[in-house]
Amino acid sequence: MDFFIHWTIRGRVLKGGQRGVVSLVRPARRHYHWNQLCKRLNSPIMKHIRKPERLLKTFVFDVWICNVDRHGDNLIAYPKGNKYSFYLIDHGLALLGAMKWRRAPWYSPYWDEVAKYNRHYVQGLRSYIYSYQQLSPYVKQIQRIPKYKIKKIVKSIPSSILSYRKKKTIIKLLLSRQEYLHFIVHRWFAWNRTNGQLR
Repeated sequence: MDFFIHWTIRGRVLKGGQRGVVSLVRPARRHYHWNQLCKRLNSPIMKHIRKPERLLKTFVFDVWICNVDRHGDNLIAYPKGNKYSFYLIDHGLALLGAMKWRRAPWYSPYWDEVAKYNRHYVQGLRSYIYSYQQLSPYVKQIQRIPKYKIKKIVKSIPSSILSYRKKKTIIKLLLSRQEYLHFIVHRWFAWNRTNGQLR
């Protein structure tokens, strides 16, 4: 389940009396928001990214968790060798945060239409995708996560952070979207291809 967010610490963090989750900064001399790096490089960013397929993995993961707010300011890049790597921050408008923001319950057909609720794609993503087959391995990776693991991880979140009722809702959402993820992602690809958004 730590599908991609390697640098996030789960647990109790007290700041001004509030509990929350923090992300550690990856040790590097310099960090850039994705948009900053795009401007700095002044050329197609994917040529400069170490393992650019990780951006596809990020996209599929965000579709699974209904992240309505992935954009160039919450994807942090840093130098690694002669290229750049990146990590993710800010998942506040995913899962229940997305449902509240868009005022649509998790079971609404609205969430099957990614192109309608999420247009904040990071620069370079759509120009990098030319086939659904590029996304398919990451869809399958999520679909292979055993259901009991998803349930166990969600249930392990302290009740001071997430109530029993909210945990049940998140489990239903994740399991449902896991089952139909191939359909949801393929529909996004078809819509973008039809509307000239992909190369």
